[in-house]
Amino acid sequence: MKTPKWFRASSGDVHVVIVVAVVTIVLALTELVRRLAEVLPNRDVPVEIAPEAVRAEVPLGPDGELVGADIGSIIVQVSDLPPATYAGVLGASVVYPVVWIVVAFLGIGLCRALLRGAVFTPANTLRVNLIAAVILGGAALHLVFATFQHNGVLAVLSAPDHPSGGSLQVDFLPWFGGLALAAFAMAFTIGEKLQRDSEGLV
Repeated sequence: MKTPKWFRASSGDVHVVIVVAVVTIVLALTELVRRLAEVLPNRDVPVEIAPEAVRAEVPLGPDGELVGADIGSIIVQVSDLPPATYAGVLGASVVYPVVWIVVAFLGIGLCRALLRGAVFTPANTLRVNLIAAVILGGAALHLVFATFQHNGVLAVLSAPDHPSGGSLQVDFLPWFGGLALAAFAMAFTIGEKLQRDSEGLV
């Protein structure tokens, strides 16, 4: 299919998106390797947690004057994690880098198809649906792993007779992004149907 005239002016933008996707893959791979190197040995693993009601004084004022602050999250180092907690820390560390790598590859495939003039096609509809599914599925998996991580690390750090509490901080941005892409995928499905119908009338 010949590239539509309305799309030719936008081909430069598509090339920019491809470059951004390649950079995303490189950065995500770097982050994935870095976190695996930190987590796999199960020694002094840095983990972010959100303990309950932490009040501290930090030297943020003039000349290092102490200022009272409520600490929302802290990074602790833990070792010899039990299996369930270790799985949670490992999973929470790798899910999002893997998601961005998969999404970037799918995005590159979509952009290459657009440059060929293939816009509303079954392959592109599948790609957009997969991108939405990967983001939403990744967000759900990360929430599960993060729950194991958060509760498990607090249990490791707490005394048996004085359990620590805290609330898990949920990042809603991937959920909103996945839902928006799911709606975009529905638009692609409608566009594909309209294109089939219009081609059938020619």
